[in-house]
Amino acid sequence: MTGNFLRSNPICQVIFIICLLTIHSKVYAVGSTTNDADIITSVIISGNKVTKTETVRYLSGIFVGMPFDSVTIENAKDRLKNTGLFFKVDILTLPGSDGYRIYIVLTEKFYFLPYDLGGELYSYQYGKPKRWWRLRVGVEYSNFRGKAEVLRTSFSVFEWHSFGIGWYKPFLPSPWFFSFGVRADQLPDEIFLIDHSILRSSLTVGRKLPFKSRAEMSVMPMYRRRILFDSSLAAVDTQRVSEAFSMVRWRTDYRDRYFDPTQGWMLAWDFRTNALYSGIAPAFGQFYADFRWYNQGFFPTHRLAARVTSVARTNDAGITHRLQLGGEGSVRGYARGQFGRYFIANNSMTISMEYRFPIYQFPDMDLFLLSAFSPVFSSIAYRLDGALILDHGRISTRFPDLFSTNPSQLESGTGIGAGLRAVTPTLERSVCFDLVWGTWPWAPRGSIYFMKQPMWHWYLDMYF
Repeated sequence: MTGNFLRSNPICQVIFIICLLTIHSKVYAVGSTTNDADIITSVIISGNKVTKTETVRYLSGIFVGMPFDSVTIENAKDRLKNTGLFFKVDILTLPGSDGYRIYIVLTEKFYFLPYDLGGELYSYQYGKPKRWWRLRVGVEYSNFRGKAEVLRTSFSVFEWHSFGIGWYKPFLPSPWFFSFGVRADQLPDEIFLIDHSILRSSLTVGRKLPFKSRAEMSVMPMYRRRILFDSSLAAVDTQRVSEAFSMVRWRTDYRDRYFDPTQGWMLAWDFRTNALYSGIAPAFGQFYADFRWYNQGFFPTHRLAARVTSVARTNDAGITHRLQLGGEGSVRGYARGQFGRYFIANNSMTISMEYRFPIYQFPDMDLFLLSAFSPVFSSIAYRLDGALILDHGRISTRFPDLFSTNPSQLESGTGIGAGLRAVTPTLERSVCFDLVWGTWPWAPRGSIYFMKQPMWHWYLDMYF
């Protein structure tokens, strides 16, 4: 009866044919696009003695059941390399009738290394010429608990005592991360008859973003105790200052690698303010910017590196937050904090340039005592590099004075010199020594006089 009805009704015949064609096309589409041989059936991870297997899996982004694609494999390899956790990453693929087996073979780095080592020579103490030292030492465990967490501790000795500890934790597999740190310092003032005791901490929540960027928000409470002395260095008064800063930070990083980059650029900026709680200290906001750029020099193995930094404040921050320049990481050729001693500065700008070139590539070295702990030490590559240095810095009370030809309060200086770097790319560490001549800061405007004796700086890792 149904057949008679279809034969006698043309409209129903058309509808019936359309339904058959639709069902056939869907079945054909499913059958033509689904192929079990193109599916990742297993991911085998080896070589990770410290890093958790699940951490490697999250960082690689390769999971069972995903469609196999060569681009996905290459992206996973790049992601694992860019974590900085592994000395070598190999990904092998083995096709089978049921799908692809993926083998991730890793060689881990040695995760317990120094991250901050250096010393500063200060020229003044309590307003009088006196040379005194500070030695900084810091170590980090860059894969704490095997979950890509970073645990750091640092301290300093001699007349500046300090101790600090920090913890960075990514919330894998999400792009969010968290960090916490606390630090205590006790030091004499360079200009005033004051001893400082400072306790500070920070709590940061951030997120990795597209286009190689990341954003952070921080809260930073701080406590300061200032003991004032008379001319005989007898304590006459004690001041206590409590503050809480809030900060927003952004960074975009297009360098080809974090350690000793050869090309690319990085831009970072932050805005912080103690308006959250300023106590008896002046309330102010501060904008800080840091731009770094790298390119090839005259020869393929040479590099030109440049850095520009700037600080601008909304209003006077007072002596509680003195802004000073000088020393490595700032303007070489001068003692640390040499600029900004004789007036309250709230704005600064620095320009640093280095022309870096290799001097000698040493044969690979086997540290047989340490190679038992990590295969990385079985073949350590290291070299000696040279650098031509040009630094310039300016510091002022008002921001327009940084660019004025007739500023009210401004100090500036230029350092020219050379440096040596013992670089170990295997461990991503370097020991730096710079010898830089600085211009006389108080020379008449328009005149340039270099100081007779250079200033030397030594520190761990190139600071840009």
